[in-house]
Amino acid sequence: MSGIFHLTRFSILRLMLAIVAILAFGASSPLAAAQATPVTSGDSLQAAAAWLVTQQDASGAFVGFSGEPDPGTTIDAVLALVAAGEAESDAVNLAIEYLAASGAGYAEMGAGYAAKLVMAMVAVGRDPANIGGLNAVELIADGVDEASGFCGGEVFDHALCMIGLVAAGQPVPAEWTARLLEFQIVENGGWAFDGSLEAPMADSNTTAIVVQALVAAGMTTDQEPIQRALSYLSSVLAPGGGFAYAVADPLVADANSTGTVIQALIAAGQDPGSADWGNATAALTTLQNPSGAFRYMESVPEDNLYATLQAMPALAGLPFPIRPS
Repeated sequence: MSGIFHLTRFSILRLMLAIVAILAFGASSPLAAAQATPVTSGDSLQAAAAWLVTQQDASGAFVGFSGEPDPGTTIDAVLALVAAGEAESDAVNLAIEYLAASGAGYAEMGAGYAAKLVMAMVAVGRDPANIGGLNAVELIADGVDEASGFCGGEVFDHALCMIGLVAAGQPVPAEWTARLLEFQIVENGGWAFDGSLEAPMADSNTTAIVVQALVAAGMTTDQEPIQRALSYLSSVLAPGGGFAYAVADPLVADANSTGTVIQALIAAGQDPGSADWGNATAALTTLQNPSGAFRYMESVPEDNLYATLQAMPALAGLPFPIRPS
């Protein structure tokens, strides 16, 4: 997988978030302020799960950016619902039936896609090496792009591939970890989704998924790459709590970035609810609407499916890969 023509759903989302963030910086909304009261923290995750189930269609799928049932979005929903303790629910069972029927075509689009499918199947206790006759684990193992040296063709997908292998109980090749470390930006310790080594191109979402991949693959949290990554993540901590997509002036937190960074902090042995990290977990709940869904950021107050999907594993305190309950 390489270039903009073969982006995973995560990659498309990151590009859209960057655009939305640029448009939203400095904006304000009275409605957003009115909705800033969080759901009671103990109920936050279950409220999000209850709303999420209402977004499922009769086929078991969840709708993607195209407006059509989408395997990638459905995978994210499965992971979110399993994190919420709903692994044996009718909604998850129906979603898995949909993925068993349509997942093969999705996984064959590239190794990053296959890795996401593996993560979902493992989370519900299914065999990722036999999904309707497809061995998705093999697609990951054979997914290194010769031109880039990345599994899936880009940094973000490479990290997903590592997580997918770990989820499937497979060792991560040492050269995969080494390749990822080559693209840690020297100046600030972050990673950029396109592999850029320029400091302004680092982003919190890619850095957070890389941290989860490195820890899952066996790197200890006291090692320099993890510590430097944490330093970068601290640089995108917004003044009011929560995390921004990238370094900017002003820093504006969004639910997607905050959720993903919280997962990385947990993987790295940090407490995202501490004052050192801006009480990030509490900050995330302030972006939850009365419906139970999350909004993208304060200035974009509508219920947002993708913000909800990325907030839920963080609220559950679970980094990737998510294991069966």
